[in-house]
Amino acid sequence: MPNQHKFKAAHFAPDGVYVTDATGSDSIQEVENYIDNMGSRWYFYPFPFVISETTGKVRSCNTAFPECKNMTIEQVSQHIKLNEEYCYAMLNS
Repeated sequence: MPNQHKFKAAHFAPDGVYVTDATGSDSIQEVENYIDNMGSRWYFYPFPFVISETTGKVRSCNTAFPECKNMTIEQVSQHIKLNEEYCYAMLNS
């Protein structure tokens, strides 16, 4: 039976705004590889996560926010908004 789960990337800005990309991917690894090779085109959304399209929850944190695993996109957005200064500090270091 083929894998029914699909995954996508969600890229967050330091103010919690996000965009999604690489939708319909078949595996977490496929999205992680996409993120690793995306270059600078997501400069304004520097915090990427792998999201399950089935549950809407974070399945992999390719960022400095490991506590976000299993959160929904909206929960991550709120968490990042609450930690906006930390985000900018990470980007400026």
